[in-house]
Amino acid sequence: MRVTGTDWSMSPEVADAFGTAVIRFITERHWSDADLAHLPDEYRYEIIDGRLLVTPPASDAHEDWCDWARYLLHAAALTGWRVKSNIGLKYPERSLIPDLVVLSPDTPRAENVYNPVVPALVVEVESPLTKAVDRVDKLEAYAVAGIGAYWRIERAGTVNVYRLAGDSYGDPLVLKPHDSVELDYPYPVTVVVPDGA
Repeated sequence: MRVTGTDWSMSPEVADAFGTAVIRFITERHWSDADLAHLPDEYRYEIIDGRLLVTPPASDAHEDWCDWARYLLHAAALTGWRVKSNIGLKYPERSLIPDLVVLSPDTPRAENVYNPVVPALVVEVESPLTKAVDRVDKLEAYAVAGIGAYWRIERAGTVNVYRLAGDSYGDPLVLKPHDSVELDYPYPVTVVVPDGA
């Protein structure tokens, strides 16, 4: 939805009051999937425990790391495994859109905006705006959902590999540029971390 031809200029006092009201509305409201249908399409929306997370389109650097991980996982994928980007996931109180998901052959196809599927692996590439959420909120959300592994990629080249242990992730295996390791989950894959994707 776009409004054109409208002059949105306002005095600094009104802008401050308006901004405060909008922030209060966004932060104090308990968001649901039904609310997402009324938001503009230009951004990516996720809900974590009723809180709305809005992220702008990705940068080249972000997409470079997504491409690296997608290629690596796709090249190693066993028959029937699917490596997909921007698949919406739906869990109680949470609607999430990881950068990448790895779906096993028996996982139903994700045909909706948000899907109640459990990937074997999710991958998030940190952005300046999402770093805290990726490190805390999504780490917890993916563990609660029962997702077996979570890769969190920092743009400086660190890849943090988490494995589910019970109902939470243990300490990550931390890979730095030039590190090479053979991982066995969700399927065997050799990870060689580049200097920059």
